[in-house]
Amino acid sequence: MKIGLNDIRKVIIGGEYPSSAESLIPKVYNDPFSSNLSKKTKEKILLASVEELSLNLDARLKRLVEGFVKGISPANFPSLLPLRKGERSKESGIEIFFLGLPFFGRNIHSFLEKILKFLNPDIIAITLSPLQGFGASLLHTFSLNNLVGLPMNFNTIYKDGNESGIYDALYSGGAGETIGFFAWKERIPVIPIGIPRRRPEIGERYPVSGVFKGKEWKEFSDSIFETFDEEIKDICDYEEARKISERLSVRLEEGLYLFGEKKQENIDEACYCASRLFDLLCLAKKERILVVSDLRFYSDFKEMTELLIKKDEMRQEIYTPPKRESDIYGFRVLREPLLFSFEHAQKKGPSMTAAQRLFSRELEKWSEKTSKEILKEEEIDRTIYEIVQRTRDDKNVSRGVSVRGGIAFKEISRALVEIKGAWTKEIIEKGAMASLPHRLNLKPGAPLKAVDLIREIVKEVVYGIGLKREDAELLCGKTFSLSKDDSRTALKKLKDKSLEQKDGEKGVVKMDHSFALEAYKDKALKDIMNNLRTEKEDVAEALKNLCNELAKKGHLSNAIPKEMRFTKKGIKELSDEAEERFNKGEISEEEFRKEMSDIENLPAALEEGEKTELPRKKISELVAEFMDIQHKYKNDECSLEDAYVHYAISENRGLKIDSEKLDYAKLHVMVYNLQKKGLLKVRDDGKLSYSLTGKALTWLLDELISSKDASSLIRDAFKKDRFSSNIVDIRKYRAGDRFQDISIIHTLKEIVKEKKPLEEVTRRQLRAFEKRPTQRQDIALCLDVSASMRQFSKLRFAKIAVAALSRAAVEKEYRVGVVAFSNEAEVVSPLGRGIEEIMDSVVTLRADQYTNIGKGIECAKKLLMAEKGPEQKHIILITDGQPNALSRDMADSSKARMSMKEEMAFRFSISEAEKVARRDIRISVLLITGGDQQGITFAKKISWIGRGKFYKVSAVERIPISALEMMG
Repeated sequence: MKIGLNDIRKVIIGGEYPSSAESLIPKVYNDPFSSNLSKKTKEKILLASVEELSLNLDARLKRLVEGFVKGISPANFPSLLPLRKGERSKESGIEIFFLGLPFFGRNIHSFLEKILKFLNPDIIAITLSPLQGFGASLLHTFSLNNLVGLPMNFNTIYKDGNESGIYDALYSGGAGETIGFFAWKERIPVIPIGIPRRRPEIGERYPVSGVFKGKEWKEFSDSIFETFDEEIKDICDYEEARKISERLSVRLEEGLYLFGEKKQENIDEACYCASRLFDLLCLAKKERILVVSDLRFYSDFKEMTELLIKKDEMRQEIYTPPKRESDIYGFRVLREPLLFSFEHAQKKGPSMTAAQRLFSRELEKWSEKTSKEILKEEEIDRTIYEIVQRTRDDKNVSRGVSVRGGIAFKEISRALVEIKGAWTKEIIEKGAMASLPHRLNLKPGAPLKAVDLIREIVKEVVYGIGLKREDAELLCGKTFSLSKDDSRTALKKLKDKSLEQKDGEKGVVKMDHSFALEAYKDKALKDIMNNLRTEKEDVAEALKNLCNELAKKGHLSNAIPKEMRFTKKGIKELSDEAEERFNKGEISEEEFRKEMSDIENLPAALEEGEKTELPRKKISELVAEFMDIQHKYKNDECSLEDAYVHYAISENRGLKIDSEKLDYAKLHVMVYNLQKKGLLKVRDDGKLSYSLTGKALTWLLDELISSKDASSLIRDAFKKDRFSSNIVDIRKYRAGDRFQDISIIHTLKEIVKEKKPLEEVTRRQLRAFEKRPTQRQDIALCLDVSASMRQFSKLRFAKIAVAALSRAAVEKEYRVGVVAFSNEAEVVSPLGRGIEEIMDSVVTLRADQYTNIGKGIECAKKLLMAEKGPEQKHIILITDGQPNALSRDMADSSKARMSMKEEMAFRFSISEAEKVARRDIRISVLLITGGDQQGITFAKKISWIGRGKFYKVSAVERIPISALEMMG
């Protein structure tokens, strides 16, 4: 059994640390420093240390970096002779090569490797801070995560015990990882010259680059970064790369003004990095120095460095002393966002890095060697017994392998030994796969097929690579995004296969078993399909996974059932690929013309053949209706037939329904439109089913905010008391301070005191507030999902309310968790998840039967108390009635009438509220009611006990607005 990178990835994403793979790390790095660093990275908390930064540093450079961390400037400045970038100074012998780039992208890794080999520098300087920037990046670089292409997410822990509320993500193939790995291989010292991140105050939100139009600015800057990433794809020459850096940095700088960005922030960062580079140059000898800068401030950084070098009189004005970073204790590695970060990395990052290639080779050798290992006699029986026993213990198996099956397993393995000659691990594996799958009886709805279950058990028992069973189920069938190269290969091969069909079907990818078998005969397609069906056996399902991935990228359209067609984007990708092969001389001119003719004659996708774009109002209406339809069922998915029947019944009842919704084919196209926008996930396994995504909930929230002009309510929700203050002193302005931190009155006093005319005022006269951190909040949103919430779209508007409160809280860097309750209660989204993950969790909620408010409060209390810390804790309860259910254990023990159970449920809820109040946790209640006085009295009592707020709402469409008003 070949163990690949994907197997290791799954284990790590599932929360395990595979010791078998860990043993390969010393073989990859082959030096004590890197191997010890790798061992350190398997811990949950990684200590920050200057020692990690000492890789390849001599004594002078090590002292310099230690000074940066402690905030100590070099004692004096040796006079530096004028230097020109990229040119040797005859007097000093120093060469400086500036390079600006985005620090992550699909082609950044290979581009940087080529430039590093081309320049062969003696020192590399990078605009990352020593500990939180390059130090953290080194920890990721030498981790098992990086060796298999996984990111690492972490929070910064400070020495006073506090922790940053915003996690950082480090990606394989990023600038920090590429430089760290290359420098280790080539023994090149790396000097981090970036500015330490200003420690956020508790409750503070990082602005999106400080812009007034954050979303537009991000789109603009991302487009420039993507342009850079595309243009440097085939570049190996430094001069060409430098010209691209300069041209695009100018465009980026223009955008700073266009979008209202406070340019001062970039200037301060450039000034700081230039000062640290100047410190380095003061110590440098006759050396070639490559300076890798963030593209955001590349132009200013380069200009300020030249001023520091050439003009003595400017040093006093420009030079900024180091800011200490020694208050950082370490980093907490976070498991929860890993899968999300990995999906982002696969979309935006390289398909393979140098570190992954090294590890992949070692893993292949280990896999081959391990499979040939000969087992001792006692190990044979023990291994066979353990595999058989695992099949019996698995919760998804109704009947495991019998004694007779175990005997057959050993007999088949023994027969294989007769052929191969020895009891190896490979023999056990093949014997298990041949004799066990058909002997398993799985429970209905089991997430793994029998063959996949046996494969997972063999990996774990025989090779020591495996997941806990629940994690295996969680990741079952999880396919990872295609790389760009794989996408192109798959598109071309699918196009070729589609053109081999009969005339009526030429150019169409048929989603059936016969087409899948034909596609599987092609070696390249076979490899890609196998990779995408990690836990699936059927080739038709593998083809479907592949086509769905291509559809997500916009290359294929699934607007017509049972087939895929090439979109305009897919056709352009095919044309570009053919042109590249022609330019490289891989195909003749005649072959190129033939291929272009075939591509041009491909049948148009449905959405391109007729106008099907839906207006925003229609999209909002459809999403709302689809959500209400989905709430009728307990399953995660609803079929298109369910929606069609819903509309037909509604029309029969006399309701006005659009004619398009009563036409099955047109309804299918509308579903496709929603899928294309990411609002739905569609599954077609003979019956078309859909499920709403978190993006659909975000869409409904955005529409509500824009229609009700409720953006101010989002901004004001969870706002601290306006009369409270966290200002403790007045101090001089420091680089990194925001405009809001500046005290206008004290600044004016300083100007008057120094008798400075306005035109001579500099940063020296500015005075700023010294603030103490404000207290953060942990918030548990407790949502009633009882059967009554299905009525009048209450559950839909309640979900939007949860989305609105989550967004308001997350924007203020408060941690949010979500609890849902009906008969029982469960944590839907743990504390600290990002807003997208919260939306994805909430949108899947379905209504159950009764209302067990006490259980909901109890579950929310456990969620909040599991996290130790000084944060204020708050439960926000959204419900439409009083309790009428007990938890199963209490209900079973009671033989009383329904009225008695309701009374017990009432008392249980009050009791839980009192327990919560004793823990200093507030409870606020939003009651959805038509005027039921008993329910109002109960809800008021809960909020009074919990020292929180009470708000009632009768109009369901007002639920989200009322929730925000309550917390304003």
